[in-house]
Amino acid sequence: MKYKWLIRIVYLIFIIFLLELCGYFLLRFYSKSNDYISNRNYDKIREMLRGDLSVSKYWQVANLNYIPNPNYKKGKLTHNSKGFRGIDVSVHRNGKYRILCIGGSTTYGTGVKDDKHTYPAFLQEILEEKYGMQVEVINAGLEAATSFEELSAYLFKYRYFKPDLVIIHSGGNDALAQANFPNRQLDNTDYRKINFYVPSLSKGKYLLKSQFLSFLIIHFWYGDAYKDRDLFQYSPGKDSYFAKWSDEITPTERILDTSYNSFYRNYLTLTNEILADSAQVIHLCFLYNPEKSKHMYAQKYIDNIERNNKLIKSVAKKTDTRVLDLSGKIPYQYFIDDCHLNEQGERQKAEWIAPVIELMRNRITR
Repeated sequence: MKYKWLIRIVYLIFIIFLLELCGYFLLRFYSKSNDYISNRNYDKIREMLRGDLSVSKYWQVANLNYIPNPNYKKGKLTHNSKGFRGIDVSVHRNGKYRILCIGGSTTYGTGVKDDKHTYPAFLQEILEEKYGMQVEVINAGLEAATSFEELSAYLFKYRYFKPDLVIIHSGGNDALAQANFPNRQLDNTDYRKINFYVPSLSKGKYLLKSQFLSFLIIHFWYGDAYKDRDLFQYSPGKDSYFAKWSDEITPTERILDTSYNSFYRNYLTLTNEILADSAQVIHLCFLYNPEKSKHMYAQKYIDNIERNNKLIKSVAKKTDTRVLDLSGKIPYQYFIDDCHLNEQGERQKAEWIAPVIELMRNRITR
């Protein structure tokens, strides 16, 4: 009987071990989603509650809506101190020809794990090695960004980097919004629902050292941080409180009438603002693979992409700027899904753009 207390301690340690093991697997089970536009990850929420905000890939900020988390790092995928993907850059120019690449995930390089394998990185490599240019290419891609984020980011941030040339690859995320949310407000206020981080606990952080207690705390007290926190507002009329000032504009007008087509208005304004800053512009028609489109309302999505590509060409004509349509130029086997490219596809995309830049650059220097 004198060892009874020792047996109890062993039992207690064994029970704690089982609970911790259970907590470990429960945290990972609810962290199976790597969705970059939500908090659907218990393990990530745990780290944020402990005060580590570096686990969030994006931050919500005023005016810009959301930005890549500066200094984020996951393997060979990194954000620099300015919030761009890739190596660090300075706001001040360094004498090199500066190119700014604006767009959504197809510019950011979603699906490509290495920063050096995105099309902006390949573009810099090709321009330097093949054409001998002293160039700096900034990857300002923002996953899931629409023309609203692209325009606001340029107005309040990108223009201060004073690029010589801006490449815009847009239209896909707007097409998705047009297909899935035809009645959204013209200012997009009922399309976004963002919460990329959870404030850290002011008290009781030590409890989060336990895997099991972490699961219980998150599940019962922070479940809302996990549920229904996608970037997209999937039920805009359900819990929204914004002013519905554009309801009388029909879905048909929102798409067909350029006076009320938000993508066209935003895209034209973005182009004019870039030109007003004395920079050149290259428009890229949105590149996609219709054979792999798995979006809801896939045909509407494709139709809207084609319509937006026509609008891009009309803006290029209206502003006397260069437009490139790479449809059919990149083999479908290089597509990861309906619009994202693998490493080979990213390189080919850069190879098609590079000679156009070299030609435009030579015309200026002559």
